Amino acid sequence: MALSERERHELSMLEEQLKSEDPKLAQALSAGELRNAATGALFFLMALGIVILIAGVAASAVILSLSGIVLVAAAITWMVSRWVRTNYKTYG
Repeated sequence: MALSERERHELSMLEEQLKSEDPKLAQALSAGELRNAATGALFFLMALGIVILIAGVAASAVILSLSGIVLVAAAITWMVSRWVRTNYKTYG
């Protein structure tokens, strides 16, 4: 359903108001697509690691099990580092 010209104008006015009142929130909302893509990649890597781990345990393959553990650990580390960068500012 397409927006009318009036609705588009109102939305752009709201967007400008948001940018002037809370630029940090506006920036976070505009970067949402990239965060969602990265979050999807993280969950995919974690799921893949779990599948590899289960396959390694089922096949009694130590190397495969360790590969799954490493992949899950890497995904968790990546997720935590993204969270820390987003929520904590470093000074120095």
